[in-house]
Amino acid sequence: MLPWGDSGETRRQRGRSRQPEPLGRLLARYLQEAGLENVEAARRLADAWRRAVPERFCLHTRLVRLQAGVLEVGVRSSAVLYELEGFYRGEILRRLREAGAADVADIKFKVEGSLGEDGNT
Repeated sequence: MLPWGDSGETRRQRGRSRQPEPLGRLLARYLQEAGLENVEAARRLADAWRRAVPERFCLHTRLVRLQAGVLEVGVRSSAVLYELEGFYRGEILRRLREAGAADVADIKFKVEGSLGEDGNT
């Protein structure tokens, strides 16, 4: 008996039984399976955020997720949350759209106690 079955086919013959798949499709499937398909989109959104938010808030905020058009943003304190929500929300949304983040329809701020001094968790 052959180590790969008793059909008598070689490994090379068996491996070539399928049609070749386009590289782009293989890469897209790999990135999706690895959870990396949205890395570039996340990078673009983070860049847009840095351009849209007043500079003094950059270290006090962290993008959490974008789901169904709602951008969830973690903030260091309730004071930062109230200032962003009350005074800057509309302006940030407008600037995000101008910076190319047209898929952001709304922003939800939430206090994250774990947000460190450098703006990272």
